[in-house]
Amino acid sequence: MTDSRELNGPSSPRRGVTVVTLGCKVNQAESEDLRSQLFAAGCDVEGDAPVAIVVNSCCVTVDAERKVRKAVRRALAAHGAPHVIVTGCLASLDAEGLAALGGRVLVEPDKERVPETIREILRRGAPTSLASVPVSPGEGSAARAPGEAYSPSRTRAAVKIQDGCDAGCAYCIVPTARGGPRSVPAHEVVERVRSLAAGGTAEGVLTGVNVGRYRSEGLELSGLLRLLDATGVTRGRLTRVEPGHVTDALVETLAACSGVCPHLHVPLQ
Repeated sequence: MTDSRELNGPSSPRRGVTVVTLGCKVNQAESEDLRSQLFAAGCDVEGDAPVAIVVNSCCVTVDAERKVRKAVRRALAAHGAPHVIVTGCLASLDAEGLAALGGRVLVEPDKERVPETIREILRRGAPTSLASVPVSPGEGSAARAPGEAYSPSRTRAAVKIQDGCDAGCAYCIVPTARGGPRSVPAHEVVERVRSLAAGGTAEGVLTGVNVGRYRSEGLELSGLLRLLDATGVTRGRLTRVEPGHVTDALVETLAACSGVCPHLHVPLQ
């Protein structure tokens, strides 16, 4: 992500970016990671004068799709933000349909590219339609203080460690929307947990589409838990472990690691 001086310029006010999240804990974790990147680049991620609204979408049910379209329409009508960026699962499956909701809708199926899209919007400057939106006193272009971290909560935050699935369940569209299983590198997970702890978050909820398939840097899920436990920086909690992936090694790890909550969220469908 670029430096805040490039995003905002030496004399322009900082512009906010609002992130609206629908769907699962993986979406929540990805949205928080986006907010963290934007915060580090000098954006206001909690302000009332957004230059863009990001809708992180879901497609797991027909009702979820309806809620996404409703959220996009609401974003177009609210705040006076000139750009509504739609990303996430439904953006991967129905980009054309979402784009048809309005001329100010930008569809970006690749979540990794959303910060760059926002960077380009901010670099071009706020359009005329944003000129009348007030900017809160004190907003400026100063970079964040060294070591200053964004924290979504003092209590608990989702941390994505895995994405995708290839189980091919007849009822599930997730593999089509998210692709096959892949894991976040272990050192990146540790870095994310450390960042949250630096911001005051007490507990990191490790989540993914199929968490039990975690494999990275020679570690399986139980090895990642032991690695995180050794850092001593925060509590860890697991979510969404399929019954077939609850192994003896995982149970032993949960019992042995003081920094890992003895808790399992086992999805039964």
